[in-house]
Amino acid sequence: YLLPLVGASLLPFITLPIFTRLLTPADYGYLALAAIYAGAATGVASLGLVVGFEREYFECEDQDGGAGLLYSALLTNLGSLVLVFAISWRYRAAFSGWIIGSSEHSSLLLAVFAAVGSQTLRTYVLIYFRNQRRARTYTAYVLAESFLSAAFSLLLVAWLRIGVIGLPLGQLAGASII
Repeated sequence: YLLPLVGASLLPFITLPIFTRLLTPADYGYLALAAIYAGAATGVASLGLVVGFEREYFECEDQDGGAGLLYSALLTNLGSLVLVFAISWRYRAAFSGWIIGSSEHSSLLLAVFAAVGSQTLRTYVLIYFRNQRRARTYTAYVLAESFLSAAFSLLLVAWLRIGVIGLPLGQLAGASII
C-alpha cells in the first residue's frame, strides 16, 4: 500500500515545473478557492457515507462480499453529488462571484467540484479493494489513475493551452476512466 502513495505523490511533483511555467499565481489562487468550495460541497453531498461504508463493510462482507454495500453507497453518494452539482450549476455565477470574486470562473468552480466528486466516488472502490485485501488491484487502480490524470492535465494545459481549468478536467478524466 506504500507504492501507490509514493507513485501518486511523485507524478504531481514531476509535472509541477511544467504547470508553473504555463499558469500564473492568480490561476493557482482561483484553483485553491474553487477547491475549498468543492471540498465543502462534496463533503456535504457525501453524507458521511465513506466513514459508514468503511465501518460497516465487515458486517456485510459475509452476505455478498460487501458488493451490495458498495453499490448502495456509490449510488446514494452519486445521487447526492448530482443534486449538489445541479444546485451548483444553477447558482454557478453567484457562487463563483462570492467564493472566487468573479463570475467568469464559474466553469472552473464546476470542474473542480466534478473532479473532487469523482475522486470521492473512487474512494469507495479503493476502500473495497483494501478491505478485500486486494493490494495489487488497489495499487494498479491508484497508479493508473495518477498516471492518467497527470497525462490528461499535461495534454490540456501544456498542449491544448486551455488554462487552469485543464488541471481539474485532467483529474476528472483520469478518475472517470478508472
